[in-house]
Amino acid sequence: TNIDELTMFITQDEVDKELTSGSGVQDGKYRIYDFFTQSYSPKEKADFLKKEYGTGGRSHALSGADNSNQMHDGKGILYSRRVSDDKLLLNWSRVAKRIDYLISINRYMTTEEKERFEELQKEKMASVTAGMPLPPGMKLPF
Repeated sequence: TNIDELTMFITQDEVDKELTSGSGVQDGKYRIYDFFTQSYSPKEKADFLKKEYGTGGRSHALSGADNSNQMHDGKGILYSRRVSDDKLLLNWSRVAKRIDYLISINRYMTTEEKERFEELQKEKMASVTAGMPLPPGMKLPF
């Protein structure tokens, strides 16, 4: 068998690694973590992800492979490799469930990311409670 004829598949580890990179939008991972650690229903979480991700995608999505892609739209996230390989479509409910699981087992954010999240939350709360505008060029993280 020629190696080019083998069908590639997508592993759970690859999907998890890609999901833990966030939405691809600046501070998206922090917004997702913030939302998911509050008391929202599974449907609200799925709707949030659909809005946070929007429509788009990226290459090199699975294990950094140059033949892999991640595309997202109103239906969910589609992972693919070459045309002849397996594809995986996760609807937003399944994505929300998996992110909830990754958060519950402490694998969604690294220790450093959690520390940064806490810093950003403190800055956000300090600016809100002070009732003062943010300094020029500074944006709320979420």
